[in-house]
Amino acid sequence: MLSTKNKVRVMSALVILAMIFSLTHVSPALAATYTLNDLGTFGGNYSQATAVNEAGQVIGYASTASDASFNAFVWQSGAMTDLGTLGGSSSWPNNINESGQIVGYSTLTGGAETHAFVWEGGAMIDLGTFGGTYSNAIAINEASQVIGYAYTAGDAGQHAFVWEGGVMTDLGTLGGSYSFAWAINEAGQIIGRAYILGDAEAHAFVWFGGVMTDLGTLGYNYSEPTAINEAGQIIGNVHTEGYTEQHTFVWDSGVMTDLGTLGGRLTQATAINEAGQISGFAFTPGDVYVHAFVAMAINTIDVDIDIKPGDARNRIKIEPHDDGSIQVAILSTEQFNAPQQVDKSSLTFGHTGDESSLSLKGRKRVPDCEKKDVNKDRRSDLICKFKIQRTGFKFGDTVGILRGLTINGLRIEGRDSVVIRIDD
Repeated sequence: MLSTKNKVRVMSALVILAMIFSLTHVSPALAATYTLNDLGTFGGNYSQATAVNEAGQVIGYASTASDASFNAFVWQSGAMTDLGTLGGSSSWPNNINESGQIVGYSTLTGGAETHAFVWEGGAMIDLGTFGGTYSNAIAINEASQVIGYAYTAGDAGQHAFVWEGGVMTDLGTLGGSYSFAWAINEAGQIIGRAYILGDAEAHAFVWFGGVMTDLGTLGYNYSEPTAINEAGQIIGNVHTEGYTEQHTFVWDSGVMTDLGTLGGRLTQATAINEAGQISGFAFTPGDVYVHAFVAMAINTIDVDIDIKPGDARNRIKIEPHDDGSIQVAILSTEQFNAPQQVDKSSLTFGHTGDESSLSLKGRKRVPDCEKKDVNKDRRSDLICKFKIQRTGFKFGDTVGILRGLTINGLRIEGRDSVVIRIDD
């Protein structure tokens, strides 16, 4: 996708005693044993397994006599079955679903062309191309939808496809000559990469219901997806020309978010689960070492705020050298008790919401906050003061943003209108 260290001696002694006691009561079935089973070849010296489904069907490829060619295989219950070819010398599998349908690619008679295939019921089906000499089937879902890419006429371009019920559908491009399909979920959402007009840049895309959507690049030159989960959340990477800088992204409901770095220039996303947890690896500062990471979404609670309670226009006057403060109320609701649930020391407020403008008081420098029923709903609200000079407001700003955390670590954010007046 940790182990504890430096236990105190008393605890270590208790653990050792518990282990000694448990050994006298251990069940012989606690430890599993594993055996490596050689699946063999088709008469040659090489074979490799590439995937396995829940039924224990293993796919891969193996060399024939004298290692002259490689054929795709499926192994189950001790028997290796040669999937054959599409008339050529070799075939290779890429993916298998729970129904045992296998997709991959195979050479044709004469070896001049290579086509995508789906193998089911003992037969290998040629999926064809878009008029070119090459196609490759990358993945198949449980609905038997096959994705991949195929050359166009004259091998002038390469387009992603989805094959279903005997029909190969061209997913198109983002204006350029090339596109690639890399993954599909059970809803039929397909992710891949496609070039834009002029083929100068390639962008990640999601295709669904006949529409290819450009996921964007966050201002970089290129983007490419890595994986998609059943909720339609997509992860991938954006990077500059030559990969001088690369960041990981997550795309969710039309919004691409930069996950940042661990201090280095390069970050790579590898997988996402159904809970939205993202794994990957990234360079640390100095770009010498690489560390694994996991990223988890932190939900934000939208809170109602009232800037300058009692002033309907929320007017803020900014004067040079004025050390004054402005009050901001976080309003309580039936489900949210602001004075009890907000971590007051975490609050920031201003032009972007990230300004460290919270006013502190007393010798202990505690947040200058109090509870009061601002909107007369018989619930105590939380009122805190913020230093005007630190809010970063500029003439023309119309919104003030407050951010912070609850005492349980959940993010909160609130917005209210403002009228900014600047005095020279």
